[in-house]
Amino acid sequence: YFELLNNIYKYDNHKYLITGDEEDIKSISIEDAKNVFDAFYHPENTHSFAMSNDKKAFFERLKISI
Repeated sequence: YFELLNNIYKYDNHKYLITGDEEDIKSISIEDAKNVFDAFYHPENTHSFAMSNDKKAFFERLKISI
């Protein structure tokens, strides 16, 4: 799979895994992880999605008014 990606996207950044490879992941420090968490994981970036055939009953069950 990875060899295929490297051949298909030889001159493009898509050949790299978004999560990095094993070496990249092992090089992440606790401080790096905390910095990413602090920068991106906060209520302003939170989104919730829900689907229901009966919207009113669904939100009543969640105790959220519509």
